[in-house]
Amino acid sequence: MKFVRSIVIAAVLTSGVSRADEILDNNVTQDQVDIEQNAHWTWCGKECRTEAKKKAKKVLRRLDDLAKNYATHEAFYADTSDMFKRKATMEQWMAAFQHRNKLGNARRRIHESVQGTFKNLPNVDNNKKYVIVTFDTMFEGEKGIFTEQVTLIRKKDNRYKFVGYYFSKKPYYDFDS
Repeated sequence: MKFVRSIVIAAVLTSGVSRADEILDNNVTQDQVDIEQNAHWTWCGKECRTEAKKKAKKVLRRLDDLAKNYATHEAFYADTSDMFKRKATMEQWMAAFQHRNKLGNARRRIHESVQGTFKNLPNVDNNKKYVIVTFDTMFEGEKGIFTEQVTLIRKKDNRYKFVGYYFSKKPYYDFDS
């Protein structure tokens, strides 16, 4: 029962239901939980995950190119989502990207996960379809492993557009190689 309770509590955290006890005591049906969850995310099937992963890899290759060739920033920026452009001018994006640029080229990148499809995420327009693709990456200019996340928006034609990029160093993963 303890294991089941943990699963229910995890489901409650994403469902908006006020108490896990309500579900365990059968005061809230699974259908009600599903309706609440569907307000925040929908299923991203195999095809969705495959396409998102391909697009994220393409975005990361282009980001790697930006680190080598600053002249490609305009073309990259032109290909981003309208939402991205509303949040940052090209000059702001170039300035922010300098932090990533200091790490150098990616030496190795391992796909970690595809999460989504989220309808609501912080700092983006609501009621859209977002996917977050995560990679573990090692860079030439820094020891350790970094998490890279590419956030994509799924357009009505099922194509993905770049919305955001996040990276951070994983604690406790320093190594010499």
